[in-house]
Amino acid sequence: MGVFGSGIYGAGVYGGATTLSVVVQDTYPDRLLLTVQGLVDGTTFSITRRVAGSTVRVPVRGADNLPMTSDAAVFVDAEEPFGVELTYTLTIDGIDAESELVTVTLAGGKVAFSDAIAGNAAEVVILAWPDKNYEVPGSVFKVPGRNIVVSGQAGGWEGALELVTETNDARANVIDLIGSATSGILQIRQAGPYDDVDAYVWVRRFAVVRWSQDGSDPRRVLALDVVEVEPWAPGLASSTFTWADVAAAYTGQTWADLAADYDTWLEVAQGDFSA
Repeated sequence: MGVFGSGIYGAGVYGGATTLSVVVQDTYPDRLLLTVQGLVDGTTFSITRRVAGSTVRVPVRGADNLPMTSDAAVFVDAEEPFGVELTYTLTIDGIDAESELVTVTLAGGKVAFSDAIAGNAAEVVILAWPDKNYEVPGSVFKVPGRNIVVSGQAGGWEGALELVTETNDARANVIDLIGSATSGILQIRQAGPYDDVDAYVWVRRFAVVRWSQDGSDPRRVLALDVVEVEPWAPGLASSTFTWADVAAAYTGQTWADLAADYDTWLEVAQGDFSA
């Protein structure tokens, strides 16, 4: 892991240096660990993400308008786009401090199908995604000699998405991911930057299609009927590492071993226990 940059508030404003550090965590897909230090009680702060060249700020999950209750806080951004330059902004009482530019690469160059809340993901290949269908809600009233239409605005799109898996394990992983998705929502992210691919979807139904009809080839096409949806509710936080992960990483060891590797609870929260 490496620190890509930090934004610092002047000591004259808050009585000390307040920093925002951005670190890439080596998971699949890679996610970003954001650490704020030097916080002062009595104010609120937010962290937002912005793609280079855009003025749109996207709040980082769990870090939107939070009251300060300690001098440090750790967050995970598991929804960042890949292959584009990102800037993270720490805002305290309307004052901004920005990180240096960060670009995250999607390992393998395929497509990540992921649940940012549970931390589960699958690597897939998109075989076909021919169209996105939009439906305009409305009613037609027949009156003598003409039609009267009462309509609204189109909602999100719906469409057919075909994925290819190479092995039985990969297929099972995708099916498990669909079945366990938090609030039924999954995120699609490509290595990019490509337009019109990244999205949040709900899988309404899916079919498993054999590549070879005699079953001799483990490849399968997963034909998904997907509906565009909004991201997970703001109150749901992205998972980092649980105590079960820590226990698995320190099997047969004691608290003394953990303390030898990490001096503070903040360092434990920043730890990588994926191995």
